[in-house]
Amino acid sequence: MPDPQMSTDGQPSASAAKALPASHVPAPSWLVWAAGAIAVATAVGAAFAPYLLIKYPFVLLALNPWPRHQLLVAPQSGVWPFLLIVGLRSVFSCAVSFELGRHYGVRGAALLEGHAPDFGRVLRTVELLFGRFWAVLLVLAPGWLTSALAGMSGVPRGSALLLNASGVLGWAWINHRLGAWLSPWTAPIIQFLREHMLVATAVCAALVLMYQAYTHGKQRLLKRRARMTRE
Repeated sequence: MPDPQMSTDGQPSASAAKALPASHVPAPSWLVWAAGAIAVATAVGAAFAPYLLIKYPFVLLALNPWPRHQLLVAPQSGVWPFLLIVGLRSVFSCAVSFELGRHYGVRGAALLEGHAPDFGRVLRTVELLFGRFWAVLLVLAPGWLTSALAGMSGVPRGSALLLNASGVLGWAWINHRLGAWLSPWTAPIIQFLREHMLVATAVCAALVLMYQAYTHGKQRLLKRRARMTRE
């Protein structure tokens, strides 16, 4: 019997790419813990980025492999350990987001990943594109959003992870090359951070705390409005 979420050619149908209801099967406890660990690691990496960049650059990538961190770490590292660390950390995040999408939908994945919930217009646009170009998006834009969409749209887990891994490693290689090319311009930034490491780290930590407070405040406000609407 064909999967109602898949078209006749084996690709997710356009209706499946829309905001599908989350799975009624309770999420396993390991998935919630994994999502929490990713959210904490990402925040810690962002908060202590200046210190980690100077002292422990690979730890920074393991905690938070944002592209800007990759560009700054690239001139200090060889390509193979760089690809290994960025690849493992990013694919793990994609795998968890895929499972979150299956159980909670994209909006639930966004909240558990620590993202602000007010991205409805962007989400609707990506959903529309995902129904037609899901394989291309998983390669060109690997990350929590496309992975969660794959999970809730019925894309096979193995296919999604393979495409994610291809995209992650491709972008990591590009960022490593680009970081090396930009090193004459990024070297003064790194030197500045080295000379003002504690102050820069304190500023980053304060910004991350303020962003987290804003995000959680926004979530509480939306929940309060939802309760008032139901009443």
